[in-house]
Amino acid sequence: ETDFRLAFERAEFRLHYQPIVELASGRLVGAEALVRWWHPRRGLLTPADFLPLAEETGLIVDLDAWVLREACRQLAQWRERAPDFAALSMNVNVDERQMVSPGIVEEVFTLLQSHRIPADRLRLEVTETAFRAGRGQAEQRLLSLKALGVGLVVDDFGTGYSSLESFAASPFDALKMDQVFIRDIETNPRHRAIVRTITSFADELGLALTAEGIETPAQCERLRVIGCQ
Repeated sequence: ETDFRLAFERAEFRLHYQPIVELASGRLVGAEALVRWWHPRRGLLTPADFLPLAEETGLIVDLDAWVLREACRQLAQWRERAPDFAALSMNVNVDERQMVSPGIVEEVFTLLQSHRIPADRLRLEVTETAFRAGRGQAEQRLLSLKALGVGLVVDDFGTGYSSLESFAASPFDALKMDQVFIRDIETNPRHRAIVRTITSFADELGLALTAEGIETPAQCERLRVIGCQ
């Protein structure tokens, strides 16, 4: 925990970027910001090594705020240096506690203004727990962010326990299928059926759909045939 707190002062956190690709054309359309920790003794740590600590101590809010700032700075730099990246979107994960923070909307607005980023180029990813309890504080934050024009994405869809009624009434633009369904889509007919169901569900609600963790041409082709975007 002490190392984690000092990591902010020592600038030990790094962002890596996962490409988001349009399956039909193979075109790069966005990136997801993923945090890593360059620990002075343990080397490069992935979120699995430190996020449980961050969540337990509440430092996840500070970490998420840093990731949001750094991701917006990087997107602005890409847009300035590479005209082809003008339409690129940036996905950033937001913890449930950050989502209910009273300052989240103003913070996002300030970052968009200072970096001159169109609101629809930023997409905030939240897990289903953000609206599990219904239309409370998180729901109001989602509506306010939606009013700014920011994209809202449900992360790890299909692995939570939220009610579909609460979800249907929330202002999301897109879903991300958890990679647990993608990893064995070629060999697991149950997961393949779930992917088809989620794809149809997203299509019926007019939501964009992203599959996490596509790593083989076979997975890519299977998802393309099913209709995932």
